[in-house]
Amino acid sequence: MKFLFILLASFSTLISNAGTTVDVTPAVLESFQTTFGNAKEVSWNSSNELFAARFTLDGQHINAYYTAEGGLVALTRNVTVSQLPVMLQTSLKRQHNGAWISELFEYATDEGTFYYATLENADMKITLRSSNNNEWSTYKQIEKI
Repeated sequence: MKFLFILLASFSTLISNAGTTVDVTPAVLESFQTTFGNAKEVSWNSSNELFAARFTLDGQHINAYYTAEGGLVALTRNVTVSQLPVMLQTSLKRQHNGAWISELFEYATDEGTFYYATLENADMKITLRSSNNNEWSTYKQIEKI
């Protein structure tokens, strides 16, 4: 969980550094090419000892995060509600019917695949995290002023 906080913080820093030149280590490049050799539109950023590749593969926009040694840490991609497992879809619609979805993404690591949904209404912004691909738990909640 602690690593997820670091990854999410790094993600926002990586996005803000877009457009800068990054010296990607040979180990990272080799690992990326081995796994995603057909990737298109690849751009690199780095922050907090992580390298992030933003790319397109089979029409999907994906982010891959690597250690300097070339270890794949995580993959993220934006998803639609219809791409969620069915139990998560129904749970989200049933429990949060009055809110709109402002962000929905998949987060995959060696530990498994999780989904994060940020929902908003006039009073609150809440981020949910999937567990066991069949239910949501509150990850973060902010009241709007």
